[in-house]
Amino acid sequence: MSRRFFISFLVVLAMACAVSLLGVSASAAEPQRPLHIAITDNYPPYTILAPEGEPFGLFVDMWRLWSETTGIPVEFRSSNWAGTLEAVRNGEADIHSGLIKNPKREAFLDFSEPIHEARSTLYFHGDDLLASIDELDGQRVGVVRGTHQEQVLAERRPGIERVSFEDINAMATALLRGELRAVFAETVAIQAALSRLGLGGAFRRGQETLMSNLVYGAVAKGDTELLATVNDGFRKIARERLRSVEGRWLNDTLDHYYGKETGRIQLTAVEKVWVQNNPVIRLAVTTFIDPVDIVDTQGNYSGLNADLMAMLSNRIGVAVQPEFFSSWSEVVESTLAGKVDGALSFSKAPEREKHVLYTKPYAYDPVVIVTRNETQTITARSHLLGKKVSAVKGLAWIDEIRADVGDGELTIFENEDEALRALAAGRVDAHISALILFGNAQKRSFVPDLKIAGSRNTEG
Repeated sequence: MSRRFFISFLVVLAMACAVSLLGVSASAAEPQRPLHIAITDNYPPYTILAPEGEPFGLFVDMWRLWSETTGIPVEFRSSNWAGTLEAVRNGEADIHSGLIKNPKREAFLDFSEPIHEARSTLYFHGDDLLASIDELDGQRVGVVRGTHQEQVLAERRPGIERVSFEDINAMATALLRGELRAVFAETVAIQAALSRLGLGGAFRRGQETLMSNLVYGAVAKGDTELLATVNDGFRKIARERLRSVEGRWLNDTLDHYYGKETGRIQLTAVEKVWVQNNPVIRLAVTTFIDPVDIVDTQGNYSGLNADLMAMLSNRIGVAVQPEFFSSWSEVVESTLAGKVDGALSFSKAPEREKHVLYTKPYAYDPVVIVTRNETQTITARSHLLGKKVSAVKGLAWIDEIRADVGDGELTIFENEDEALRALAAGRVDAHISALILFGNAQKRSFVPDLKIAGSRNTEG
């Protein structure tokens, strides 16, 4: 082989390698596709568009901070509220900027760890001395049409006269004119509206937080890889930076999520390690035990357990979120099998204590004996011996009832409604239940000629 040919070969080989390396370099430098984040076009101070169309707001700044932390570019897609949900559902957007979790949305969305918290309360005219919702029966209270607040007021406070408005501005004007006694709205939304109208000093915020719900990011159902990326990104953001962003948009520290330090529990070194390794705690709750677990017709979750989870999340510094179940037996089975991290309103029973640990009691729900009105001989547990008795599957005290019945007959039903109908039809002599379960069943589908013949407290 001649020297000239060998040199020419090396030059060609070098050029080929250079082209190959350039190709690799160009491929590596190719910019990453931005993630599209769905935002509402008029939801101040969370998301809002400037006159030129540029997005602003607390959630916008939080996701920009997430983008800066992860190195993943983001673009915002704005629409009305319904449009944001549809955009994630049909793939036009990758992530929802922030929303409340409920069973209906869980059908097509997977939710991140909590990123914020939404609270709702009453606002009064500045000169009005009223302070509580309990004082408003028979009074006119304003709500925005189609909101969660309108539905909650209708379902829980039927004695209040609801007045619905198309937007917060019209509602605030009506309160200012004396046409309403109060308004019920999400705190930060109404405060933003009042500031725009220059009416911040004309209204007084009620002392009670009537509703509190955690806010989550969300991705399309099944997109576990993106969900993990979202969660990992928020975990890496320094809390101080999130606190700073929050402080720019929320003037009232009562509405801060990241700025809260009061009441934070001091964890041991071992507990801190556990929290770092378990950033999300999933607790089993029901969809049907009002007022402990309230899931309205729109799927929004509130109630005693929702408030407890929000408090725990803040005080422990870890995300505590609900896992919904439509029957009590599912709650029991999932908890005992370790499919969730724990459960709320989970009464003690010897068999359960073999599998789970209990906190001190935080509430009491009486166990009741329900009979037909005509029954006069059953008023206590000792009267159940030899009788036909029913209970609902999964309740903690079934073994006790079985012992009380003795050589009688214990029938286990799948749900409370079915058991009460059997009692009314005379197929059993008495039904053992919890007061809340019995009351809710009677509100759903009233069974006449039944009474509570006896009761005792149980922990929950």
